[in-house]
Amino acid sequence: MFFLFIILYVFAGYISAKCIYIATKQMWLGVATVLLSTTFPIARRLMHFWTPSNWFLNIWCYIGYISIGFFMYFSMYCLCVLAVWLFWKKLNLQKAFLFGIAGVVILLCYGYFNAMNPRLKVIEIPSDIEAKICFVSDIHVGSIGTVKLLNRVTNLINSTDADFVIFGGDTLDLNALLKYKDEFLQSMERIRKPKLAVIGNHEIYAGSSENIELMRQAGIHVLLDEAQNVGDLTIVGRIDSTYNQRKALKEIIPADGHNIVVVDHTPIAVSESAKNHAILHLSGHTHDGQMFPMNYVPRFKYNIETGVLRKLRNMYCYVTFGAGFWGAPYRIGNHPEVVLIHLKPRVK
Repeated sequence: MFFLFIILYVFAGYISAKCIYIATKQMWLGVATVLLSTTFPIARRLMHFWTPSNWFLNIWCYIGYISIGFFMYFSMYCLCVLAVWLFWKKLNLQKAFLFGIAGVVILLCYGYFNAMNPRLKVIEIPSDIEAKICFVSDIHVGSIGTVKLLNRVTNLINSTDADFVIFGGDTLDLNALLKYKDEFLQSMERIRKPKLAVIGNHEIYAGSSENIELMRQAGIHVLLDEAQNVGDLTIVGRIDSTYNQRKALKEIIPADGHNIVVVDHTPIAVSESAKNHAILHLSGHTHDGQMFPMNYVPRFKYNIETGVLRKLRNMYCYVTFGAGFWGAPYRIGNHPEVVLIHLKPRVK
């Protein structure tokens, strides 16, 4: 899958380079665009050697991930323009491509600002009990802009009157231990609420044991196919499905479990939660594709809509957009979020 993505990415770079040359009549800009299209594949390899002291690798990786959005949107725009030109030869290609360059840059500036500024979303769910849960997933500590994003997420959590916080996986990523360990610990120390977490696929990719230890140092109780009673709730935290030896849900739920809330990073086992009489299922992972029109990919893959509270049997399910991003530092078509879930007693 990644190899196919790289082929499409390089093709997008070639299309973009040709159209930039048509727009500017400058050969060097076309060549520079082709070279720029190689930064992301190379950055993917350099990420494995990214260290705090190597400023060159940091800059290269930053450029590589920033460029993803440009090549994605500009190449799609160019293909649309060329399709129109085939039927309407009067179209001025040079002006159309110049307009596209400006439009894509403006769109990406918005997407970057949006990605760096998650919002607080409040959801009310009718229940037999009163409880407030702050749910945060997919921060991806270690990505571009980690410090700013961590501060924003921490401030949003502290602005709520939640009883406790649940981190829904992919809290930490590849460079969390190398670059942002101190910043992460400081941010978590500022959160004066009980903290629980599950691990996602990126904690597993980056080294689950080391990342679990870092979260524990930060005062977070990590649920590894475990259940924890919190007030009137039983929180069941599942190891991500990337780990193929995780337990079945019925093996995790205690016999005396009550008002069960299942937290499972990837939303592939929602129906299993409903069958086991959970009142709430929480997931993340999808980012809703992060950038339109990629939102249709996770919706098709998981057959679930992100950011929408839905009911299955007697259980409510919510899949969050996530608070951060992975790879390209953009959010286009959705808003990153910290979610306050208010379980509100039914009116009798």
